[in-house]
Amino acid sequence: MSPWERQLKILELLCIVRHSTCDELAFRFGVSNATIRRDIAVLKYKFPVETSCGRYDGGVWVEEGYYLHRKPDRNELNEEQTAVLRKMLLVTDAYESKVISGILIQFAPRPVAP
Repeated sequence: MSPWERQLKILELLCIVRHSTCDELAFRFGVSNATIRRDIAVLKYKFPVETSCGRYDGGVWVEEGYYLHRKPDRNELNEEQTAVLRKMLLVTDAYESKVISGILIQFAPRPVAP
């Protein structure tokens, strides 16, 4: 996977889970923490990606209301279903993560960005 492909996958994942850490992303993508930090630096210049240092509130996220995919007039998961799938996404293997991400991208409710 090229760096740009990985960066887009990171952005897609952040749009689903909304918040993560560099350690979690490094583990999920099988790269070093330094590689993730470089990827995040690139994403911050092109997308509304934010970071913060700190043991409890630190991490990386996309701005509230920002989503890559928005499909109007479709069936959507309810909030409880979406929350459970987002939690499952953090503890699944790569294949299951890909399937769950696809479900969330297609069916999770999202507010329309202003």
